[in-house]
Amino acid sequence: MHWKETFPIRAPSKFVFEWMTNPTPEDTAYTKGLASRVITEKWKLQYTTKDNGTLAGGRYESKAVLRRYPPKRWRLEEEAGSWYHRTEFSLSDTPEGCEMTVDMEILVRGVRRWYANSFRRKFSADFNDRIRGWVAKVEEEAKLVPAETRPTTPEKKKVERPIEVPKQYGS
Repeated sequence: MHWKETFPIRAPSKFVFEWMTNPTPEDTAYTKGLASRVITEKWKLQYTTKDNGTLAGGRYESKAVLRRYPPKRWRLEEEAGSWYHRTEFSLSDTPEGCEMTVDMEILVRGVRRWYANSFRRKFSADFNDRIRGWVAKVEEEAKLVPAETRPTTPEKKKVERPIEVPKQYGS
């Protein structure tokens, strides 16, 4: 099943990217259905977590891999037994802040395939609730950041560089 939706966020895209791509054990406080999160691996552009909770009406334990593609894209791949989802997130700037586009592919294996359509609908509804919780939390935290420290679009400055003249062969 393929699911795609766009969420408006009243916060700068740089702040949203950093907030959304840095998972923490405290994510359970505002993520619907997430009971625990343990970060098992952390690299410069990738996090691996072990999550426990409920989703689509059932308990799950999953391994999730979040890959960052700065400055405005990231991918989340999560596998929990008979289901797997690959979700692409992207940000685009708007006058009010930014828009986050979520593009998800949900795969169901095993016996659950017979009930796959029902499971996918429940899964996408629960994931939609999770994302709305994230959006509310990121907007709340963006308001707490002082205006002078908020990331802004830097002005491009002209850098004076000496002109390099290539040396001639044989001289």
